[in-house]
Amino acid sequence: MVTYGLRFHHRVVLAPKLMDFTYFASSGLYFHHHLEFQGLKHFVAMSSSYFEDLIKAFYSNLRVSKDGYLYSEVNKTKIKMKPADWLIVAGFKYEGHKLSFTNMPEDIEYDRDTALASMIRPEMQGRNVRNVGSLNINDRLLHYVYVHILAPRSSNFAQLLQEDIFMLWAIKNNMLINWPHFIMEHMIKCRDNEMPLPYGILITHIMSHYGVDLSIDAAIELGWSHCFYKKTLKKLNVVNVNGVWQHGRVNQDDGQNAEDDDQPMPEEHVADIGPQPTLQYDP
Repeated sequence: MVTYGLRFHHRVVLAPKLMDFTYFASSGLYFHHHLEFQGLKHFVAMSSSYFEDLIKAFYSNLRVSKDGYLYSEVNKTKIKMKPADWLIVAGFKYEGHKLSFTNMPEDIEYDRDTALASMIRPEMQGRNVRNVGSLNINDRLLHYVYVHILAPRSSNFAQLLQEDIFMLWAIKNNMLINWPHFIMEHMIKCRDNEMPLPYGILITHIMSHYGVDLSIDAAIELGWSHCFYKKTLKKLNVVNVNGVWQHGRVNQDDGQNAEDDDQPMPEEHVADIGPQPTLQYDP
């Protein structure tokens, strides 16, 4: 039996996504090059069953130290994840800028309007842009990876939040981001703000690496609904015509509702669209 704090009993574990990186690398699209520069090629394609009760136990005991150590305990198995361990478990290093929209280094010359204009489809320039249907194809797909895999949220996938624009701008400008720090920050944010709990695949890999007995919980197997792959493009109204990727025929929502319907969640979980807070460390 898996035990965890009472306040986690009714918490929702967010259904994870993984990216078919091999397909996109040969597709003629180029957004995946930004992910590769960030060292995220392995992470975005990580796959495994996941275990909801064990993940709740992980979050119930989660804490992060100021020097970048992650601590938890699951079924009496202690987890102490050093910064260097991220390369082994997730395929990227604990290095780079510790970025978030609320923790922007003073030397970064960021202008929201200029950043957004660089992502907008030519025919949409000058309009009041509010959703991802206004983005050019590669930036839209990069945004999809961001909101489903890098900083997963439970709803409002089609909205362009201030943080989304900043982080996409940073990724596109090859600012090397400290993803372990970013992910731990997002974990703490979701845990402390009663939001659905993300990173089910990653946490399963962490628990497995540190010897947690996964057999005591029922496994949830991944299916096509967990995958970002070729057929997702059609759902997003992105089509290939004679070797050229383009937006499909104009419709009322240009695919944005397809994203909002991707993982429907209860209304009380929409609070996770707020900005990323500064990480509160344990001593």
